[in-house]
Amino acid sequence: MEPLSFDEQNIIARAVQLAYTGADARKTALEDAQAMMRLVENVLHIAVPPTVRFRFTENPTEADEYTIWLPTLLKNQAPFNILLLEDDLVSATVLQEILGEYGECTLTNNGAETIRLFDEAISLGKAYNLVSLDIMVPEINGQEVLAHIRQTERKRGLYRPVASKVMMTTALGDFGNIRTAYKHDCDRYLPKPLSREVVTSALRSMGIRMQ
Repeated sequence: MEPLSFDEQNIIARAVQLAYTGADARKTALEDAQAMMRLVENVLHIAVPPTVRFRFTENPTEADEYTIWLPTLLKNQAPFNILLLEDDLVSATVLQEILGEYGECTLTNNGAETIRLFDEAISLGKAYNLVSLDIMVPEINGQEVLAHIRQTERKRGLYRPVASKVMMTTALGDFGNIRTAYKHDCDRYLPKPLSREVVTSALRSMGIRMQ
């Protein structure tokens, strides 16, 4: 993720301030405050300090402290995190080499472990920026992992464009699998064998650039 400019940070801070101070009722303001904290923690991967969390739970209509704190922390965003599900050694090596140039890459070789890591990360407010899924893997296949990811995000109120980017990489090129993947909101579907040109082109099309 590229650092936000000073003007972009101020725009976000002003939007937060208006959301809180413009609320008609305390309940609405509280819901807005909690939604913004989820956005900051799950999307920007910034932990909300306890003092700010307490203030915006007890008195969410006062946004001065938050609008000062948020732009400052946006200057130091966390690394771009990638979760890679791949059980083929050759494909895993190729993807790790390419994706490693974009951020920190965690490799798994089965669907169950991928779901565990994804759930753990999102519960800690450190959702993966990019998830790359092979379909034909042990225990739980990539399509089922994708469905789980999107269902988990929806429960937390995370939708595009703030949800994790998901890229399917598979030797299965039949229409049925492609349709299923896009039905569950994958962002890109890449047939194997993979090449650097194909992968980097897909990443660029998703707005992902090297750090």
